[in-house]
Amino acid sequence: MTVPEDCETIYVNQTVSNNVCNGAYELDSATQDWVNSANPTCKLTKVFDSQTGQYTWVFSVQVPEGSDPPPGSKYAATFKYYRNYSIVGGVYAEQKEGSGSIQWSALPGHEMDGNYGVGIDYPPSYSISSSKALPSTVSIDGKQLKLAAKSAGLTTGFWNFSYAAILDSSAIDDFTYSYQSQTGSATELFTENAQAVSATNFSGLISPPTTAKMNLRLGYDVNGYSYDARYILGHHNSTGQDVTYFSNDIARDSYCAVPSMDTILTGTMTRNGGRYFKDSGENGIYFGITRYGAVGNPITYIVRNPSEDEQGYDENDPNPRFPFYEHVISNQDDSDFCARAGWYLKTSLSATTTEDSMCPADANWGSGVTVSEDPINDGGSGSGGSSGSGDSSGSGDSSGSGDSSGSRSDYSGKTTASKYKGWVFDERTSAISGPFDAQGITSITTKDNSSEMFCVNQDRDIKKTDLLEFNNPNFPAFTDPFQTRYVSFDGAVSKGIVLSETGEGFSYRNRYLDKPFGDSIIGSGTVKMPLFFRDSYLANTETNWMHLGDEHSEKQVYRVDLRFHKNSCGHLWLYVMNDEGLVKGQYKGAIKEHMKVFTNLRGRSFKIQMMIATHYDHPWAMREMAIGHLYGKSF
Repeated sequence: MTVPEDCETIYVNQTVSNNVCNGAYELDSATQDWVNSANPTCKLTKVFDSQTGQYTWVFSVQVPEGSDPPPGSKYAATFKYYRNYSIVGGVYAEQKEGSGSIQWSALPGHEMDGNYGVGIDYPPSYSISSSKALPSTVSIDGKQLKLAAKSAGLTTGFWNFSYAAILDSSAIDDFTYSYQSQTGSATELFTENAQAVSATNFSGLISPPTTAKMNLRLGYDVNGYSYDARYILGHHNSTGQDVTYFSNDIARDSYCAVPSMDTILTGTMTRNGGRYFKDSGENGIYFGITRYGAVGNPITYIVRNPSEDEQGYDENDPNPRFPFYEHVISNQDDSDFCARAGWYLKTSLSATTTEDSMCPADANWGSGVTVSEDPINDGGSGSGGSSGSGDSSGSGDSSGSGDSSGSRSDYSGKTTASKYKGWVFDERTSAISGPFDAQGITSITTKDNSSEMFCVNQDRDIKKTDLLEFNNPNFPAFTDPFQTRYVSFDGAVSKGIVLSETGEGFSYRNRYLDKPFGDSIIGSGTVKMPLFFRDSYLANTETNWMHLGDEHSEKQVYRVDLRFHKNSCGHLWLYVMNDEGLVKGQYKGAIKEHMKVFTNLRGRSFKIQMMIATHYDHPWAMREMAIGHLYGKSF
């Protein structure tokens, strides 16, 4: 389920709180929050409030660490989780060879959209493709196993947290997520052999892993639970044995939302698998893989103290630092700890919603608040918006910093640079661009009468690219390589860049830039609200002064529009500076095909700086940039 296209930009006008921003909010596809275009510390998001048991649209205001909470606010802690996962499973076996055997081929891999296999780090002995929900073959310890049976269509839904159906403020122990299967699965067996075998006759030989009920548990104690998958090959029934869990984010932290997970079971054949598989006497093995892929967007779960009109309120101790809040506070410096502490203020700035609701403009907002899909003029409600007249003291809230992208520790250090840098000279304009620092390229050349370009890097690898691919407006689809951008690393050791979400420090190729349009220095520096991009470099572009056609008149640059190739990959920052040195702009998140950056900056001449975190393996290309501006008075 995705946000409707006409809801990717919404407009807010409210008269309730000076701390909540009015104006345009744009969807951040990475976090699924709507971020204020002029002030990215203001966000609009959906939470599940454990105190009321309801889903609610709320405004989130990010404040500096150590700030005093506003009067009437309550201590709160948040983390994100997924409501549902879809499941595919397969059984792999080693093909029996030799004369007289009926040969069989692997089933086709199971293509499916989702987060299957994203970021999962397999042991060297396993060679498993994560480009499909299920690959058709896998390599285990040098043996090629083929997909003999597969099943799909099963989903598993959130059941509860361990120890309590709803985590409340008294909880202190780490818990696990529990999921139970909700629907049955469709099974497919291999049929490419010369003598097709029906599923009925074949059931005694092989059974896919998802025919039984599946229970998924994520968290610290995941290995302490039995696993309910059953893999059968040649009447070999194994339940809960030799199960290995692979995940990208779990890190045994029970508060981390896991977008994908693999569970793997291996074993040795105990009976001759007919004419198709190697048996135990031939050291035949089987291999089962069950892949979980998160469905939809993660939900923010908030745990807080009750307000005066809610159950559990204690007038003698109205806002204690409850045990779970203390537990989260004590782990805030751990970058792998996915819960965050903040505060929660109950106001009329909220709207109760449902789990399936995807657009805040569709909600029934209280008095003094208008949220619309169209621009709002003079404080009124634009068509397609939603405004209401309700009790201003009714259910409503504004949460402080606390989601998984909230307040983070500063990064102080440096990043590494390649020994060699590249430059590009334009013969037509006699201009030089660079330096380019990507993958340690040491030399580069082109092939005569061809669009192909070749390079050699410092690891002595030869690589090729075809420049004509940039003529194709659609790049290949990709899996987001930046899902771990909130997980820190040491830039002096790991390849990557560290960039500030709030524009307060950029560390790249052993250089540090303290602010947009500043002068970079060699070495280390401090990056506030850091985002960590592994295996990436910074594409940094800055224009000369532009008077936009009239060097004498004052202009108002209100917006910069960008158009990228489809499936461009990167995270974008864009800033505009006027001739008096005033800078406006912000971090816009993952690149989309069409992007808008609101600036509202007056001046006569302007510069633009665009920075894009670029992954080594995934390209981006900008097709067009347009500067929206109005002319004002002349001298």
